[in-house]
Amino acid sequence: MIEEGFREYLKKQGKKDHVVRGLMGSVTLFENYLRKHSKEIRLATKEDLLDYAASCESEKKDSARIRIRGVGLYFRYLGNSRMAAVANGIRQAGISRHRSPFRLKDFLWVNQAHIAKLKAAGITNIAQMIENGKTPGARKELARSTGMTTEDILELVKLADLARVTGVKTIRARLYHDAGLDTLDKIALLDAPMLREICTRFVNATSFPGVPPTPKEATFTVTSAKTLPRIVEW
Repeated sequence: MIEEGFREYLKKQGKKDHVVRGLMGSVTLFENYLRKHSKEIRLATKEDLLDYAASCESEKKDSARIRIRGVGLYFRYLGNSRMAAVANGIRQAGISRHRSPFRLKDFLWVNQAHIAKLKAAGITNIAQMIENGKTPGARKELARSTGMTTEDILELVKLADLARVTGVKTIRARLYHDAGLDTLDKIALLDAPMLREICTRFVNATSFPGVPPTPKEATFTVTSAKTLPRIVEW
């Protein structure tokens, strides 16, 4: 670990001394784990992070969510946005276990009559929407049982899958969907400037009640789209 540089990076973010010590300690723990496997942190892979998280959880439930924070910040300090996004994804997965899943009714411009039909079928949040609509066959059956069209079901599944990206929820999910970037695969083909350009053109050409993503947000979104595991079959 580049201790002095990382310490200054954290302080510039407004982190207090005790927080800085804790975050740096988390990085040290990850480095110690990697040494057991004859690896250096600068060469760590997604699989290394996932294995480390699993190891933390086996020692103490929910410990990965806490330890991974410092590791993610260190990768961001190093300029490795891909690994930072993987770390953040692991963290968010841990946090989500303690939060209520995002509700379908909170997406911008969703048909509330459709939301009511899904609620009657026991589907109210994005996790349930993905689980019940992750394959073409499942979407067809869900459409039949709710009286909705497969197109209506598909729209909500796409919004729910986009919302797996941190920060993409009420408005952002709708922006990407309606701008034609309605799957993670489509976003993963872009770089951050391209994502911003497409969204900017869409916002300027329509009455969409939102703004394009910032450069930092676009970079994180593209990186997340490239690294998130694929759950839904299109």
